[in-house]
Amino acid sequence: MHKKIRLESRRNEVSEIQDNKRIFIAKKFSCQKDFQNEKRVLEILKGKGVKVPEILGERNRTLYLEHLGSTTLLNWYEKAEAENLSNCTMMISKLAQWLKSFYGAMLSSSGEQMILDDVNLRNFIIHDDEIYGIDFELCSKGRIERDAGRIAAYILTYEPPFTPWKVSFRNIAVKTLAKELNLDVLNILSEEDKEIRSMEIRRNVSFRCYRNIDVK
Repeated sequence: MHKKIRLESRRNEVSEIQDNKRIFIAKKFSCQKDFQNEKRVLEILKGKGVKVPEILGERNRTLYLEHLGSTTLLNWYEKAEAENLSNCTMMISKLAQWLKSFYGAMLSSSGEQMILDDVNLRNFIIHDDEIYGIDFELCSKGRIERDAGRIAAYILTYEPPFTPWKVSFRNIAVKTLAKELNLDVLNILSEEDKEIRSMEIRRNVSFRCYRNIDVK
C-alpha cells in the first residue's frame, strides 16, 4: 500500500507517505539553498542530541524525514485554551529547554548565534510527550530575543486573538523564556512589539487592545 497525504506548508511541498508498514515525511524544497540549509541544521542538531527528526534519505531537493506524528504545539495550544487549562508551565518549560538546546548546539557548531526566525507553533511537534523542532530552512544569524519576542506575538494573535487565556499564557511564556534563556523581559517585549506591528501591516488589521497589555 502506498498513500500520500499532502500537508500544510507555505513554502515547500510536504507530504506524509505511507508505504506498506512505514510512515515518513517527504519535504521537497522550492530552492536548493533552503534544502541545503535545512539539511545542514538538522545534521548539526541531531549530532548534538537535540530533539529533531532523523534524515532517512535525500533526492532531488527532497528530504525524507522520520515521522513524529501530527500533533503540533499549536494543536496542543488550541486544545489547552478550549479546555481552559490552568497549568501550562510544564509545556512552556519544555519549549524553553528545547530552544536552549537548539541555541547552544548551533553556537558551539558555528561559533555564531543562530536563531530559528520562523517560530510558528506549527514548527514544533509533540512526540512521546516531548517537544521536537522541525523546519529549519530559515535559520540565520540573529538575537535570541528576536525568536522569543516573535513566539510571544504568535501566542497572542492566534484566532481568536488576545483572549484572557492567551494573555495569561503569554505572560508565563515571556517570564519562562527570559529565565531559561537568560534574556531581559523588556528586550523580549520590544521584539514582541515589533512583530505585532509587522503583523498589523501584513494582515491589514489593528490590534488596539495590545497597547494596554503588559507582563504581570
